[in-house]
Amino acid sequence: MTDSSPITAFLEQFLSRHRRIVLAVFLCAFGLLALKLRFIQDDAFISFTYARSLVQGEGLAWSGTHVEGYTNFLWVLWVASGIKLGIDPVLWSYLSGIAALLCTIYGLYRLAYFLFRSRFHAFIALLLFGSNYTVLSFSTGGLETMLQTALICWSALILCENAFDKELTLKYSIITGVLFALAFLARMDSVLPLSVLFVFAAARSHRKGHSMAGFLWIAAVCVVVASLWMLWRYSYYGQFLPNTYYAKVSGPAYSNGMRFIGRFLHWYLFWPFIGLGGVMLAIRKHSLPHLLQLSIVILVAWCAYIVYIGGDFMEFRYFVPVAPFLVLVVVYCVWHGIGGYLFKRPRG
Repeated sequence: MTDSSPITAFLEQFLSRHRRIVLAVFLCAFGLLALKLRFIQDDAFISFTYARSLVQGEGLAWSGTHVEGYTNFLWVLWVASGIKLGIDPVLWSYLSGIAALLCTIYGLYRLAYFLFRSRFHAFIALLLFGSNYTVLSFSTGGLETMLQTALICWSALILCENAFDKELTLKYSIITGVLFALAFLARMDSVLPLSVLFVFAAARSHRKGHSMAGFLWIAAVCVVVASLWMLWRYSYYGQFLPNTYYAKVSGPAYSNGMRFIGRFLHWYLFWPFIGLGGVMLAIRKHSLPHLLQLSIVILVAWCAYIVYIGGDFMEFRYFVPVAPFLVLVVVYCVWHGIGGYLFKRPRG
């Protein structure tokens, strides 16, 4: 894409020439901001307790009782590995969360460049993501939030770069399958955005006449890992879903979920940009890129999920896993919706 603005053209050229240095500056700045905003929340100590019980030989139990009071199996194992190494779980969670944040930022940079084919737009997306208070705050906190975000973001990146416009190879099929499985183990609700991603990429690949073998490998890896884990959980805890799930959705309040979404969009003033940009794109009958279509479907599905479970009490933590897709939509609506309508930017 090209832009008629000489300032934007200059920035594009500068960022293309010095992208590694600028990216390093962004990573350092956002990492330090996340470190400054670090905190630990009460729920983190549930994971820490299970992890410590595992290291002490008591298994994944709560004070000797086999009840699944956590929803982040992979994170509990990761915290246990830190405890096993003699590292305080709070410090270990800080370091791990910030490392996951940096991985997400780099993945988002490549994902944004894949969408916009512009370094300038990619760095705008990074600035919007990395400066978000909720994203930075929940990079720590002691929970799996940023690990889940990184795994979902990189799953999307691998499929976009290797399956959207070419046939998916066995190598990247296995990598994607492993990322999918890890995201599911990190938090079971990852299945929602990953399912949308899988179906969308498979349908696009099929329309292009590519072999479906790669997607069958992804499905095989996920099914094997998920089946083994679910069978273990049932034999260990006597149920397929965590105890916390039954407590949370026994009587979901859909209105609370809707208010949760509304507060988030209003707090960060996303709604006017998405709304106005969307209207402008519709008026111009603008054809949306496939990655943007995918991002929109993931966001809609995730918002429906938030409504179903009745929102959450932890600020806006539930939006962090899909925040990379949200910033792609916001940047596109602002630049090609509002900006494209007002300034009639030529595109090439």
